[in-house]
Amino acid sequence: MLSDGYISVASHRLNQIMKVLTVVMAIFVLLSFLAGIYGMNFENMPELHSQSGYFILLGFMLAIVVVLLTIFYRKKWL
Repeated sequence: MLSDGYISVASHRLNQIMKVLTVVMAIFVLLSFLAGIYGMNFENMPELHSQSGYFILLGFMLAIVVVLLTIFYRKKWL
């Protein structure tokens, strides 16, 4: 009986840790994808020839992080 309670508490704690790891993974996978695309040496990417292309990409990456954190916060994952 006591061991069942302990296993239940340990399982709940593991689920909480897995939620946090899922949130971190979801954010960094998208950011890594964008960094991988823009890390390639292509000549035909119009953003590369723009004066503010770098800052637009950083702003877009920041917006992705904010949106994902908001979604996860509203789902009560954080």
